[in-house]
Amino acid sequence: MMNWKKLNIQLTIAAFTLFVLALLINDPLGFFDYSYDKSPFLMDQSLRRTIKTIKVEENNILKYQLQFNNSKWIINDNQNTNFFADSAKVDSNIDKLFTLRKFNKISSNIEKYSEFGVADNQLKITLTGENKEVVIFPGNQGSTYNSSLVRLLDDKSVYLVKGNLKQDWNQSVDSFRDKKIFQFTADNISMIKFSGIKNYKFERNNENSWKSPQAPANKKVSEERFSKLLEDITSLEGNDYFNDKNIGRKVANIEIELKTNTTESLEIYKNSANTYLMKSNYNSYWMTLPEYKLNNIFISEQELFVSADQEQK
Repeated sequence: MMNWKKLNIQLTIAAFTLFVLALLINDPLGFFDYSYDKSPFLMDQSLRRTIKTIKVEENNILKYQLQFNNSKWIINDNQNTNFFADSAKVDSNIDKLFTLRKFNKISSNIEKYSEFGVADNQLKITLTGENKEVVIFPGNQGSTYNSSLVRLLDDKSVYLVKGNLKQDWNQSVDSFRDKKIFQFTADNISMIKFSGIKNYKFERNNENSWKSPQAPANKKVSEERFSKLLEDITSLEGNDYFNDKNIGRKVANIEIELKTNTTESLEIYKNSANTYLMKSNYNSYWMTLPEYKLNNIFISEQELFVSADQEQK
């Protein structure tokens, strides 16, 4: 007959031990940072510089694959469709993997892999570099938010490490896709034309000043405000990708000429649900555009133009 009292005591001790280890990992007072930082890295650091492919699987089914090509990450879903990925996000997640250290070994018992979330058929990340491949199984979260269990394919041990690995990697394809609208900076713009909601055209005089045929008499373009406008445009990102066919009607357009004699454009639509949508020739998939971002772009004449003799701050 099972001794339930003894089993409960054992479970309590195991839970308490895991909690204490996770607390040491999280280390809110910084007492154990030195110990963690002196622990060996989980993976060979030389692989970080050569990673070209990342494959993420769950239940032995491909969730997505990331490929490094021409200095940018491309994400491929399980339907073999390629999209630009948010390279900064991908690189940040990779960097986190290479900071993991073998601070504490929890178990080497294969029978407990499923319980820990590190079994072969659970979430699996395969990193492929030059002549080397590493397979990681990010497991369950520890007793604190900033800790996880993890295992390598070539190591039977399960380690408790810093970081929430599943949150970083167990995401949808859309969450990794690049939501930027443009891929250039404001200093590359020579002309910009707005039409629809507002109708303006601006041409660069020199590095810091602009002119517009729409400027009222005795007024000029506010350098300070226009600089902020260009910053809002060149850093513009969508909120979510929009896969519905109901894109509605076109309400605005922005045409941009670059110093390289190339032209970029942004189309803005509004559908029957009063949702604003946008796409550009850099990112040609429809994304939702929050109304406040739209208002930051199509600003009033009073904000854009100042008295011709007014000094700019």
